[in-house]
Amino acid sequence: MINILLIENDPGTMDILQHALSTEFGAVVFVEESAAEAIKFLKDHSIRLIISRDKLEHGDQIENTGHKILSYLYEMSEKPPPIIVMGEVEFSGIEFETISTNFKVDKITTLIKKVMGLSKEDMEQLKMPDYISIPLGHFYLMNVSPVDVYIKIGKKGPKQFVKRILKGDEFDKSVIERYEKDGLVEFFVPKEDRILFMDNLMEQSIAKLKSGDLKEEESVEIISDAYEINQELLKDMKVSEHAVKMCRASMESMVATVQNNKKMATLLRAILNNKGSYAYRHSHLICLFGYEVIPKLQWGSLEQFQQNYEKLVFVAFFHDILLAEDRLIEIESKRQLYDADLSEEEKQLVSNHANLASTIVQQYPKSPNGADVIIRQHHGQSNGVGFAESYKIGLSAMSILFIVLEYFAGRIIKFESPKDSVPGIFQEMEEKFPLSTYRKAINALKETLISEVKENPEK
Repeated sequence: MINILLIENDPGTMDILQHALSTEFGAVVFVEESAAEAIKFLKDHSIRLIISRDKLEHGDQIENTGHKILSYLYEMSEKPPPIIVMGEVEFSGIEFETISTNFKVDKITTLIKKVMGLSKEDMEQLKMPDYISIPLGHFYLMNVSPVDVYIKIGKKGPKQFVKRILKGDEFDKSVIERYEKDGLVEFFVPKEDRILFMDNLMEQSIAKLKSGDLKEEESVEIISDAYEINQELLKDMKVSEHAVKMCRASMESMVATVQNNKKMATLLRAILNNKGSYAYRHSHLICLFGYEVIPKLQWGSLEQFQQNYEKLVFVAFFHDILLAEDRLIEIESKRQLYDADLSEEEKQLVSNHANLASTIVQQYPKSPNGADVIIRQHHGQSNGVGFAESYKIGLSAMSILFIVLEYFAGRIIKFESPKDSVPGIFQEMEEKFPLSTYRKAINALKETLISEVKENPEK
């Protein structure tokens, strides 16, 4: 928080500057109406910035306010705070800035950033509330808190923040789940501790993602928890350094579970039994099936397989990353979207999520070539908006494979025995995707899975 002293006695100017400074900088603005009152205030308070009128009228008297304040600052034993004088004043021996008395608000805010040396990151920090909300899910992969953690109490009137987890306290996921059972959805950390918290969140979460000698169920649960953290990190459409680290570690862990697993059915069962989001299970299943299917398509050398699989994993991870609720992801057609009980904002998100996710990955450093295009096309629409009524031939081979794998993964998640069977699902797919290019991918998938998954797979 920035404390700013404004020395002014014109009510209109006071209102304009107080509003601008609190809005732009989250500042607390103290106002004094004379040099004497301002100097008295400065003796008792710590101030980050002074903004003073050059001259103030007091009845019949005109006070050289700016000169008097500069003289006081010049005599200070410690380094004085920066000062901006509105108007004209001459003084030597101390640095200060001036601005016209007919200033525009954007001019003075720009000047404030200059004299205070405020970077873009500083500005983001200043505009944050004193306590930053952290979803409880962020704590799932942590073992120790690097900062004091608070809960918010009070439904009416001023909110109070009470410490609930102390810096250095150890805990595990079960502790966090008990808070959730009590109805809590978020913790809070002081904004000055936010970066420290996020750095430690990444460090502890990535350490768990990379931990070895875990059973399939344990690995899947960790990746599932990490996926939800990634969704939160990316929900504002910005690919931060923290998001890149977390996403990369999550994708590497997905690949490791697939490559190190000796029997598909074991990992398949672990993913399906996981209580995490539909988006996570959907993504991991696509990675699992794709690892077995791509070699059967005979697209080239081992190196080309690795490149194609890396691209598939990337697309699987990001394609539905913006849809945090299962009910949104399960919509697969225009009719379902029209009939769904959703707000207009939710419908727009579902309709545009492929294009929005494609935009996100364009910001991601060293993303696989063409991954953004596949993500944009994953509902059969080349522009990434809405759902295709029929699937065309004009998509890339990788886009077609992804569409087939995505559909099958979704049907396996929603498998209902005895109504459903794997052969029945393949028949559905052949009717839904009648073109030969899609059939080739379906046949490769069928060849892989018909021996692995029986008519009534365990859920």
